[in-house]
Amino acid sequence: MPSNEFARIIRRVRRRNRDKTIPLDWNVVVMTEPGATGRVLAALSGHGRFFPSQYPSVIVGRTESDDSLGALAELRRIDPGRFDHIRKIMPVESVVAFDRHDVTEALCVALHGKGARLANKTFYVRARLRGLKGRLETQAVERALGGFLIDEAARAGGNATVRFDDPDVVVIAEVLGKTVGWAFLERDRRDPALLRTR
Repeated sequence: MPSNEFARIIRRVRRRNRDKTIPLDWNVVVMTEPGATGRVLAALSGHGRFFPSQYPSVIVGRTESDDSLGALAELRRIDPGRFDHIRKIMPVESVVAFDRHDVTEALCVALHGKGARLANKTFYVRARLRGLKGRLETQAVERALGGFLIDEAARAGGNATVRFDDPDVVVIAEVLGKTVGWAFLERDRRDPALLRTR
């Protein structure tokens, strides 16, 4: 299919979905090369439900497997050409909506009680804030969430330490408008060929 036809499809889908909110059932965010959204959607078809977000070069979807990163890593092993135009894939464990502008509060509520997952481990937080331009600073969200998770780990009876060089866990937060997906990526789940967390 020619790339101009892909562009027409993407424009039509975006016009149709312009006023709709992003659904809460996605478990993966795919970042594409500029202008490659249509090709990536075609490459991922049959491996879940994927659709363009209102943000350029960003696709959200739900894989057929609960282990979205593992399923896509296996697909990449079998057919690496499908990933030619994918820059990054970020799995998420859960997605929450937030009404106010404070995504930090929504994340703290969602991650309350999850401190045991960081007890006696090193970690850092990486956030991407799409749709909140001018309202929040990414580093402020990362610092606030990191402090909250250190407190949660202490409440769980452990000690969590921030470390940027090969931590045990990377906590990710992917904001798309009024929804945020989050995940705890253990070292053994981080496939450097599929995701870049820095």
